[in-house]
Amino acid sequence: MRKSAITMLVLCFLFGFSGADAAESLSGRIFIQVESRGEAWYLDPVTGKRLSLGKPDESFLAAARLAKGITDANIEKIPTGLVVKGGADSDGDGIEDSYESALGTDIHKKDSDGDSFSDKDEVISGHNPNGPGKIISDQSLIKSARGKFFLQVQSHGRLWYVNPADSRKYHISGPSDMFYLIRAVGTGISNKDLSRYQVGSTSAIAANPPTPSYPTPSASPSSIKSKVAKAVATGDKKTVMDNFLPERKKMASFTIDFLNEEGRRALAQLINQSELIENKADKQVYGTSIEFNGRRVDIKYEVVKTDGGWKMNNL
Repeated sequence: MRKSAITMLVLCFLFGFSGADAAESLSGRIFIQVESRGEAWYLDPVTGKRLSLGKPDESFLAAARLAKGITDANIEKIPTGLVVKGGADSDGDGIEDSYESALGTDIHKKDSDGDSFSDKDEVISGHNPNGPGKIISDQSLIKSARGKFFLQVQSHGRLWYVNPADSRKYHISGPSDMFYLIRAVGTGISNKDLSRYQVGSTSAIAANPPTPSYPTPSASPSSIKSKVAKAVATGDKKTVMDNFLPERKKMASFTIDFLNEEGRRALAQLINQSELIENKADKQVYGTSIEFNGRRVDIKYEVVKTDGGWKMNNL
């Protein structure tokens, strides 16, 4: 498998650079040493030295060491690139579940925002898969971010790499992602051209770098709604409380305690049958209706995005 992987890298990336290529233009790039054994290197834009990425687990650690913190607001201003890895894709939209988790899209819907365009098409075209319009990009931020690794400090320390070749960010959830990322964006380089750059070490960057946590893909709004509905039906108050906004837990607790078994099942059925009627990047609203005293009564359930994931706002 190792030989076939290296062969693929060589066939995909084999070409050299002339002496006229400036180090600055190659800053932040990932190189594949195609005349050797397909070793991967990263040209550090800070030191100008090449850093060995080693094996996938070593390259993942190196990326975490090199990463700088970035806010949710800023990372969203950088267009997203996609890497095909062959992982789970629950809705078959061409974006793997782990990637959808990072983007905040629904792993069970090809078109998360219901605008008749698939999530994949919107990501590729630079549009917002979670709402209307295009992604509001920041060209100054993108320029400064090219070739760098970032930790999304407000969202579980998600790791990203901004490829200088296309100015798009790529999500890295673990060592296997690093392998596919290197294969997708790596640039072939000869031994001669590579030797022009001094060898640096990632160990000198941070003696004890923080190890970000990479949880399983966070639950989608619809799955949170379904989980709460099931918990309501069975009287599982703990699960209900775990999936509610902190300021609304008291109300949720009172509701579960107040209703009898029949009432809980009726409420769970209403939650389950509700359908998406409003889709925003930070909130989804599900609606249904019932007949009460001869009148049609509309009922809405809100699922809100927080730093800890999606949470229910009401019952």
